[in-house]
Amino acid sequence: MKAIVKKEFEKMPADVKAALRNGDMTTYDVLKECADSINEQVDYLNETTETLADNEAERIAAEQARNTAEQARNTAEQARIAAEQARNTAVAAAIEEVEEAIGSSVESIAAYKTASQVDIVLGRRDDVISETIPSATPTAAGVMSAADKEKLDSLTPSSSAAYKELIPTQDITDKVHFIGHLESDATKTLRADDISGWTYKSYQSSPIWLNRRSILFFDASQSYRILGMDAVWNDATNEIIRNVTLGSCHCNDAFVDGNVAYIDDGTNGNKDIYKLNLLTNTATKVTLDIEDWQGEDATNNTCTQLSGVCDYNETQYLAVAYDAKQSDESETVENPPTITDQYLRVYVVNKSDGTIADTLFGNPDVDGAGVDVLLDTEDNEQLWEGIFLQGATYVDGYLYVATNRYRASASADGGIAVWVIDLARKTLVDKIIFDGDAFDPDGNALAANNATYGIGARYAPGDFEPEGIDYVRENGVTYLYMGLGHYAGITKLLKFQAPVVGLSK
Repeated sequence: MKAIVKKEFEKMPADVKAALRNGDMTTYDVLKECADSINEQVDYLNETTETLADNEAERIAAEQARNTAEQARNTAEQARIAAEQARNTAVAAAIEEVEEAIGSSVESIAAYKTASQVDIVLGRRDDVISETIPSATPTAAGVMSAADKEKLDSLTPSSSAAYKELIPTQDITDKVHFIGHLESDATKTLRADDISGWTYKSYQSSPIWLNRRSILFFDASQSYRILGMDAVWNDATNEIIRNVTLGSCHCNDAFVDGNVAYIDDGTNGNKDIYKLNLLTNTATKVTLDIEDWQGEDATNNTCTQLSGVCDYNETQYLAVAYDAKQSDESETVENPPTITDQYLRVYVVNKSDGTIADTLFGNPDVDGAGVDVLLDTEDNEQLWEGIFLQGATYVDGYLYVATNRYRASASADGGIAVWVIDLARKTLVDKIIFDGDAFDPDGNALAANNATYGIGARYAPGDFEPEGIDYVRENGVTYLYMGLGHYAGITKLLKFQAPVVGLSK
C-alpha cells in the first residue's frame, strides 16, 4: 500500500465539496470513499508500527550480541596476555635453573682443582631433609675454613629428620686395617680401617654426633670426649672433654638422635637408659621394664643384660639385651656354657617416656609364651652365643649386633662377631668375624706386641673385643663404625662397609 502524502489529505475537503456540488456522487459515496481512504492509512500505520517494533527487537538483540562478542574478545585477549606472561616466567625460570647448574658445575670444578679431597655427604635416616647446610670451602691444606666451621656449628637440624653435612674425606692410607670374614664363608672378606689414631686407653663406645660433625668417645667414667670429625678430627687439639653425672653408667653402647645421646648403662643386670642432652650436658634416666632371665638355677647369678641401644625410627629406639650367666665370662671355645636356654632379646622403646612398645623377639619363658624368638637360616631357634654383647645399630632393614666370641683361652679374648639380623624376618643371616689378621698401611701382617701403630703391648691376634657400634651414610653408602679394645691396651675405631651382601673374596 502506498501511503497518502500530506498534500492529498489537505486536498480532500475541497474534493468532497466539488463532488457534492457537481452531483457526480452522493453524499454517502463521498463519505464512504473518504472513510475507506482513512482506513487504508490506519492499516498502513499499523503495519508500519509492527515493522518498526520488529526492527527494534532485532536491533536490541543485535546490540546484545555485539556486546557479548566484545566481552568474549576481551576475555580472549586477557587469556593471551596471561599465557604470554606464564611463558615468559617459565622461560626465565628455566634460564635461571640452567645458569645455577652451570654455576654449580663451575664451582665444583674449581673446588676439585683447589683441593685434593672429595666431600662426603653424611646422613642417618631416609626421610625428608629439613635443613640446608652451607657448602664448605676447603683451604689449600684440605681443612675447612674457620668461617665455614662456624656456619656449620650454628646449625641444629631437627632430631627427627635426615640432614646433610659436608666434611673432607679422611686419609686412611696410613692406617692399620683389619680383615673380617663371614662365618658362613671365610673366603668372603672385608677390610675394616682403623680411622681413630687416638691413644686413649679406656674405651666403651663412640656414637657419631652428626649435628656437630663429631664423634663422642665414652669411657666407663663420668666424662666423655667430643672429637671434631673433620680432616684432623682425631687431633687432640680438637677435643672437648666434658664431665657428666650418669650414676654408675658403664656407657656400654650409645647413639645420638639430633642433639640427644641415648646411652645404655651396661652394668651387670642394669636396665637403665640415660638420655643426655649434648647441648646442655644434662642427663635423665629411665629404667626399662625388662624381666630377668633366671636360667636353670635362680641361684646361679643369672640375669638379662641390657647392652645395646640404637635408633629405630623418629619416635622409637631399639634396646638389645641377652640372657647372661656371669660364670660364662670365663668360658672358652673348648668349654662353652652348659645352660642352653639363653636368648637374644630386642625391644622397641618409645623415646618420649621409655615405655616398651613391642618385643620383636625374646625369651618365651620370660617375655611370654607367644613372643617370637630369633631364628637361624634354617628357621630353627637361634640361642645366644657369646660372652658379652657390646653394641647394636639398625640400618637398611638389618640389625647389627657386636658381641664377644667365646674366649680363645682363659686369659685371651676370642675376637669379635657382628651378628647380621634381618629384622623383618627375625633371622640371623650371618656373622662378620674379626679374629686377628691386622695389617700395616703397606699390607704387611702385624706381629703381636707391635706398638708402632698403637696396637699395644697386650695385643695378640683375636685378643680384643668390640666397643659399641654405629653407622653413617656417606655418599649413599652405609658404613659401620665399631670400636675395638682390650683391657685399656687397645683403643681403636674401625670403619667398614655394610651390609655384608657387599662382601667379596
